[in-house]
Amino acid sequence: MVVAWTGFAKGRIESALIIVALSFVLAIFLIPLWMLILVGSYIPIDVWMMMQKLVLIVVLPLIAGLITRKFLIRRMGEERFSEFKPAFPAVSSIGMYVIVFIAIALEAETILNHFNYILMIALGILALYPTLFVISLIYSKIVGFDYGDTIALGYAVTAKNHSITIALALTTFGGLAVLPPAFAPIIQIPLMIVILKLAPKIDRFVSKAKKEEIKENHAQH
Repeated sequence: MVVAWTGFAKGRIESALIIVALSFVLAIFLIPLWMLILVGSYIPIDVWMMMQKLVLIVVLPLIAGLITRKFLIRRMGEERFSEFKPAFPAVSSIGMYVIVFIAIALEAETILNHFNYILMIALGILALYPTLFVISLIYSKIVGFDYGDTIALGYAVTAKNHSITIALALTTFGGLAVLPPAFAPIIQIPLMIVILKLAPKIDRFVSKAKKEEIKENHAQH
């Protein structure tokens, strides 16, 4: 989703791919650590078990994807494969919504019995994702990113593919643990569209920051 939305907004896809790949690798180690720090005092966290689950959920599908890509290129050729590439993000998004549907269906009775949690989760997500995006903009301005890298970073912190989170929640905790990642796309997708609509203003914001930096450098010299 990060790469797809970055492409829609004419951001730097190469940067988005690097961020996604790096986040997948770091997730194996950082997710168990953050879970231990944030909720370890409330529920028992088995760090080693979570790392094993993440290897199964993240690493094995990545390896399978690389093998499938090489197989398809060998069978079709690079040009023929490139014709199908634009459809992959859509297939990925559809797959995520299928996983969301299954996760909610499995826990439907529990969710209905605790429907008040939906409002709490919605408010939390409404506060979290816009805040993350604003922080990414401020960081991009401070370090001097151009528009391409800024939009890639902005979508990287907001356009999360929650299928991995759902899989981890189902296999590790179960119950209401699947509710936040399953409900998040309902708020997340409209936010992605808003960011896309704001892309020209984000471009001007970043370009203005870059121009001011260039003027300051010229003035110093």
